[in-house]
Amino acid sequence: MRTPMEMGLPEKFYSDPARWAGQYEIMQNIAGSLIGGKDVFLLDAPTGVGKSVIGAGTAREMADAHVLDEVISRLRNEEIELPAFRCIYLTRTKQLQDQLVDDFYHKPGARTIKGRKNYVCLKYENNFPKITAEDCTAKRKGESQDGRGGECKFFDSCPYRLAKKEAAMSRLAVLNCSYFLAEANGPGWFSKSTLLICDEIDVLEGELMSHIQLTISNSQLDRFNVEPPKKKDQADVNKWVIWAANTGPLIEERAEKIEERLSDRPERYWSDIDIELHKQAAKMHAFVEKLKMFVSDVREDWIFYEEEDQHHDIRWVFKPVIVSPYMDKYFSRHAKKVLGMSGTILDPGMMAGDLGLPSYGYKRMDCPFPLKNRPIYYRPVANLTRATMETELPKTLAEASAIIDHHAGDKILVHATSYAIRDYMMQNLPQKARLITHDSENRNEKLEEFKASSDPLVMVSPSFDRGVDLPDDLCRAVIICKVAYPSMGDPQVKARMEMPGGNKWYLLRTMQTVMQMTGRGVRSMSDFCSSYILDHQFSRLLGQTSAWVPGWWRQAIIHD
Repeated sequence: MRTPMEMGLPEKFYSDPARWAGQYEIMQNIAGSLIGGKDVFLLDAPTGVGKSVIGAGTAREMADAHVLDEVISRLRNEEIELPAFRCIYLTRTKQLQDQLVDDFYHKPGARTIKGRKNYVCLKYENNFPKITAEDCTAKRKGESQDGRGGECKFFDSCPYRLAKKEAAMSRLAVLNCSYFLAEANGPGWFSKSTLLICDEIDVLEGELMSHIQLTISNSQLDRFNVEPPKKKDQADVNKWVIWAANTGPLIEERAEKIEERLSDRPERYWSDIDIELHKQAAKMHAFVEKLKMFVSDVREDWIFYEEEDQHHDIRWVFKPVIVSPYMDKYFSRHAKKVLGMSGTILDPGMMAGDLGLPSYGYKRMDCPFPLKNRPIYYRPVANLTRATMETELPKTLAEASAIIDHHAGDKILVHATSYAIRDYMMQNLPQKARLITHDSENRNEKLEEFKASSDPLVMVSPSFDRGVDLPDDLCRAVIICKVAYPSMGDPQVKARMEMPGGNKWYLLRTMQTVMQMTGRGVRSMSDFCSSYILDHQFSRLLGQTSAWVPGWWRQAIIHD
């Protein structure tokens, strides 16, 4: 057995030799499976087994074995030499990206890249974040100094470009999944890799769906000054395909006219209106690319529906029922081998089928944390369904309030599972001074505020079931108000339910979310956190899925 130092990994991962021995065995198992011919390996590994070090160590094992090496030529039009063996590690959140880079920055040299809006534009440094690298006008070298697409004096020192180059040239590049899908299928800097690691692979289906689907809103078309199909044609997908093919070039032409107008004067003289016009042109180009994808990908079995959002804006949504036909085109082809990891894979065969994965290896690991540190109290105080919500929710409120009082000095995470339940809890829980919440815009800021506070705050969240790390005193209790079934109001969910295996898919998706919710607060062997499930619907769900739920999780349930 090699030590982390011998493998070129940080020495800190050898603080527990027994734990390292188990991790090293799994690394060898995965590397051997992939080297031996499997295209994909699925690792079902709960919090605490060290998925990140297993992933980085597997990459090192494969690189050291001198297999699958591919000398990648310089990127087109860029003076960048890529390493012969390159691993792309995908996460879901920026926080997890930063955590991985902190762990592996020096060994094995991890670097990260995020979306442009996370980086300063040096031309307008004092206007960040109103103006970011996302608003950059410098496209190619050698063009006019101040004109459209020209090279500004900051071109070679652009923080985004420097971070992207550094990540592209590293042996271990850490990206979030949505950025990878957009970049690998666009510029392609991260398209060619030897090993692609996808953390939380059980949500890859949703990430791919978001990448593929097309959403068109009335307000968006108004901004672009184009009309949708005639009212009588709006129910016909084929009419929309023809519309998209004809409208794309029209919007592209209008975007180019805006850019031509802006090129008439040096950028240093641009007003705020000019900057907004440039942003508008960029959005138009992006929309045109989505229309091209739609025309290329749409099939007869796609789902199409019209909806109205909370601002009464009409939206038309087009998406496939399943993503497996698009897996190779948008994901698998970008790497020779894929390692998918999650604590809630549950049924690898179903996952492989839903994603269109080729031959795969599989391993399920047990949770190393003591049962007494991670109890799951099942207290069915309310039966929360759409029909009973109004009468049953006060019972949930009363029990949640009692649990909060019981954990008077502790930080608590309340999974509201919806904005409606979140709002009800925030309005009616008596512990007002302890409550904190977030919306879709300030999610990260409020999470950091919750973590940084020394007060026993209660975070009431509709969407912290994944990607949230709350070790030790950052969370001592988790309250699950409602079992979060996928919405049957979503036509895609309904259509998937009608396919073979649809009911099982629906139930496992729900159980995955419940299990993920309980995993936010116990992050190490010495950590402890109590979870409370208050919805009567959980008993039925557990009975329907127990054959696939791992024993280490079921054994923690206490019928209270």
